Amino acid sequence: MFGDYYAFIDESGNLDTKSNDNMLVISAIVTDDRVSLARAMRSAEKKIRSINKKSSGELKAAYQQPITRKKVLTQLIRTEFSIYSIVFDLKTISNSPYSWDEIYRVGMSMLCCQIYSQHRNTIFILDKRYTKEVLRARLNENIRELIYCNYKNEDEIPIFHSDSIEYAELRAADFIVYETYQKHRFGSELFTIVDGRIKKETIYHDTTWEKIKKESKTPSE
Repeated sequence: MFGDYYAFIDESGNLDTKSNDNMLVISAIVTDDRVSLARAMRSAEKKIRSINKKSSGELKAAYQQPITRKKVLTQLIRTEFSIYSIVFDLKTISNSPYSWDEIYRVGMSMLCCQIYSQHRNTIFILDKRYTKEVLRARLNENIRELIYCNYKNEDEIPIFHSDSIEYAELRAADFIVYETYQKHRFGSELFTIVDGRIKKETIYHDTTWEKIKKESKTPSE
């Protein structure tokens, strides 16, 4: 039965092929207790705002100082969750597409498939990247196709796209994916706070896009 687990997913990175910062990270927080996760995130936000009165509105990891991000991670680790991540080091991947959408769709589909391999009863909640319904529908179709290809399961996979300002759990995912990106891009040590929660982290570098696409269609079990 769907609903035993929730996967909150966000991404961080830069797909500009002309940039030296050419990396995409997609990460998920997977939990069977979304209430505690949301409560922990709101508690962290409340503490930060009590210290810094200028921190109004939604807190985004990319605009926070390391000390603030540490407070959030320290609060989140008090709850139970697992972290799944896909990392594309695009500067080292040959023949990667110029289409941001294709890279994002492939990575998101692979990540959801990995989560599904461990938790068949997961509801996927994605940070709303696309404003157009047709693009969200296309992404959903790609995710479901890859899962069906791997597991031959005809059950409907529940996928929702939401704004992070509406869900504290998505804001928590924003801090997790940002810190995952910082770890791989700059060697940041802040991620060590939640390092023990990594369930699966797949890093693609020094390979080809063709091999990645082929691997994505290989059953995970």
